[in-house]
Amino acid sequence: MKLPNYAPLAAALAVLSMSAELSAYNPPISGHPDPTFAFVDSIVLEKMDDFGINGCTVGISKDGRVIYQRGYGWRNSGKTQPLPENATMRLASVSKVFVIESINKLKAAGLDENTPVFDLGQEGGGILDIDPWPSLQDERMKQITVKHLVDMKAGWATDHVWETQQIYEAMGLDGDEGHPPPVTLEEMTRYALGRNLATDPGAGDDEGEAVYSNFSFNVLVMVIEELTGQNYYTYLRQNLVGQSRWVPVTDFYLAQPFSALGLREPHYFSEVESANLYDPDFNNVPMPYGGMNNEAMYGSTFIVASAASLLSYMEDYDQRWIGDMPGSSSTIIDSSTVPGVDIAVICNERLDGMANQWIGDIIGQAVDAQLGGVVNWPTLRVDGQWIGWEPGDPMSGIGSYDTAYGSLEKAMNHVTGGTRLKFHPSEQPFTGTLNKKLRLDAPFGPAKLGVPGP
Repeated sequence: MKLPNYAPLAAALAVLSMSAELSAYNPPISGHPDPTFAFVDSIVLEKMDDFGINGCTVGISKDGRVIYQRGYGWRNSGKTQPLPENATMRLASVSKVFVIESINKLKAAGLDENTPVFDLGQEGGGILDIDPWPSLQDERMKQITVKHLVDMKAGWATDHVWETQQIYEAMGLDGDEGHPPPVTLEEMTRYALGRNLATDPGAGDDEGEAVYSNFSFNVLVMVIEELTGQNYYTYLRQNLVGQSRWVPVTDFYLAQPFSALGLREPHYFSEVESANLYDPDFNNVPMPYGGMNNEAMYGSTFIVASAASLLSYMEDYDQRWIGDMPGSSSTIIDSSTVPGVDIAVICNERLDGMANQWIGDIIGQAVDAQLGGVVNWPTLRVDGQWIGWEPGDPMSGIGSYDTAYGSLEKAMNHVTGGTRLKFHPSEQPFTGTLNKKLRLDAPFGPAKLGVPGP
């Protein structure tokens, strides 16, 4: 049967439908609005719309004070819960900045960056005593120094030890024999030491440039732990990002492979699948949930933080870095347009399949380009966790600006030392003890706590 030609009409309807869909793109925005930065909201929503991104947070600080922090899009996979402005998310490669500054602190304390990393029987030895598996094949491993790892010029090809399933099987490990996967960082290192280097340590690529290496930064975690006698996270908390900077443990921690920690860490969106590195059968899973070896990659990839935590860190440690992996995209920028201004962007999705396109950095650079037009900079500090009063449900809320804890009692059950605790204006009866290091603030009007006297 020959059908009437409705193709032109159908095409016109399709265009109209698409236009309506784009114009209706209106994801939720959380956090305190500020007309000064209305252009930031426009930029973020435009970029999220252009690339189909589900959620991002953006923070801006000036002279060490977080003056803008908002969340855009969705926190859960069903897209029913707004992403809070103080969401904590995986940083991907922005995690590396904490390794760099840790090594810098150790250098200031006397570490010679030209010290060999591995003790492989050479004269003078090295920092890490790790046996190659099955044996040392390349004598150049003895030449790798701390500086080579930091500079990504140790001589390994790009992430050639990334496939931890391959290592697990090659080393004959067996979950039934008391060794459930994934392989440990030390086992990954043993395996790497038993291979051949691609180039001489210090040489870099054909142009002498760095050869990007997550593995190098993960090995540096072991160097830091060996030299300090501390767990890496403990070292970070005590020396870089802790209570002294008003960064609580709820805003800066190590990622879990399958689940979020705390109330504000969202779902990670990704269609990329990979073998489950925590499953002896290595069945496929979405890559953010078991497809990467978290425990072996804290130095390169798997720090979780809020935008405000990054900005607190950047107050003293200005660095430009981009992070990107399935389910995460982030950037930190020391503004190129306004002195003393820093920008942090974290998204719970990346541009899968788009090489050299990093949504976190696309947003960050677009925001930076417009900051020079700001005339009157706000001074109100907007980072922290929030308390409101909801008489009908005082135990509600997650501590964000729009979904504040419904009571001080609930807040005290969730916040930890080093929290900036902010109150929406109102009154609330409270009897108890504030036994944690807290900074209390009611930026938008009086908040009265306690019970009336006799």
